[in-house]
Parts: sequence; structure tokens; C-alpha cells
Amino acid sequence: FWGWYTDPSLSSWTKWDFDVNVVTDNITLYANWTFGGEGPGGGLVFYENVNYVADGWRYLEAAPKSEERDSLPWASSGNSGVEVGTTATAIGTGQASTIAIVSAMGLGSYAAQYCTDLVYGTKSDWFLPSIDETKAMRDNLYAKYLGGFTNDQYWSSTELGQYSILVLRFDTISPQSSHPANAVPDIYVRPIRAFQEVE
Repeated sequence: FWGWYTDPSLSSWTKWDFDVNVVTDNITLYANWTFGGEGPGGGLVFYENVNYVADGWRYLEAAPKSEERDSLPWASSGNSGVEVGTTATAIGTGQASTIAIVSAMGLGSYAAQYCTDLVYGTKSDWFLPSIDETKAMRDNLYAKYLGGFTNDQYWSSTELGQYSILVLRFDTISPQSSHPANAVPDIYVRPIRAFQEVE
């Protein structure tokens, strides 16, 4: 966490110094989070969105290692042949994709449902990351030895088609596909969430 600023652009000249600056009227301060620093949900911040005004969120944080799970399938029991059809790949699409997956799959013990049900750090808006969000997590946390990630595969919320889901093995560059019914110990789930400066 870099501190508080008086301007949402977080320009260095607008940094608020509590030892020097004096509040004489109501002001709005904006938080400047750092990659790898703890976010408001108790996870690690790994991405800053430059289009935060239009998109309504500025940062992504990954849940801590303690909330990572393995041996969860992507699809709910008996639904591995259900094609959601509305998931996406880009950063900023994981939350909508997770909602679509849960809507299509219903209740059960599977990756997107686990993320949706997670309450950690008083936050309950966790979701399964898209493949590009998963790549950003790998590039900005795993590659810097942050977050306690494994070298194995991580589920994304990105569907290629019926029976084909994108996973990312963190010690490689390119995503691979996996069957949605796979519930093996080497495919992990790491929930993420999006947030603004102050919550």
C-alpha cells in the first residue's frame, strides 16, 4: 500500500501526508495499492485497471494461499456436458463468466461455486478468474515468488466449448484445455475479486 492521494490519478504531487497536511473541510482520499501488497479483502493485489472509471473497478486481488483448493471439477456433478456459452477470456470478464457458470451448473461442489461461496476478509464477491486474469496473476505474483502458488494448473472461468475449459500451468507460457469433469489434485482454484480504491 503506497498511501492516500487527493486525486484519483494518484499523481505523486497529490499524496496526502497525515503528518503535514491539515484537513480544513471534507475531502476525498484515494488509496494507492501496490502489486503484491495486501488488498482490502486480505488477498494480494496483482492488477491495476487503467479504464477504472468506465469499468467501475480499479484493482484485482487474489485470495491468499489458505483459500486455494484442488480436486474440484470445473462443472457440477452430472453437468460436464453442459456448455455455458457466454464465458470470456479478457481481464474484467471473470466475474460475469463465474455468474454465468453458476447459473448454468446450479449448486454443487465445483470451482466457480467455491469462488462464489467464499467469504474471506469480510468480502463475499470472489470469483473464478478468466484466462487472462489467471495469466496476470501468474505474471505479477507467481513469477515474483508471491502468493504461494504451485507450478501446476489453475482453472479459469474461460470455456473453449463443450468438454473443453482453459487451464494455465503456472510454470509454462501457454494455456491448455482440460475436461470440465476433471477433479484431480494438480488442478487448482484460486479465487480473485475486483475492487475500487476504498471499500
